Amino acid sequence: MMQEEDDPGAVVRGFQMTMQVEEPSTAEYWYVVLLACKLNSDCKWAQSSKNAVLEYDIWLTNGRPGSDASSLLTLQFSFDEQVNFAFFSLI
Repeated sequence: MMQEEDDPGAVVRGFQMTMQVEEPSTAEYWYVVLLACKLNSDCKWAQSSKNAVLEYDIWLTNGRPGSDASSLLTLQFSFDEQVNFAFFSLI
């Protein structure tokens, strides 16, 4: 594990990397950027010149998967989708 993931309890079981962001007051947009970089033996980012085909699976959620507080509605849908779902389910 890298320095940012030095607490095994903070990593979601079965996943290689977990990044939790808490923004309790305002909603924000986050972006995922994939670059041709690698971590060297000092756990520092270094440019990679190796040509390789990568396969990856990224799962972005609202909240922590497996938490008692998570639900299908809040985990998989954005805030605006949650509001729309609640509104249209009442109609």
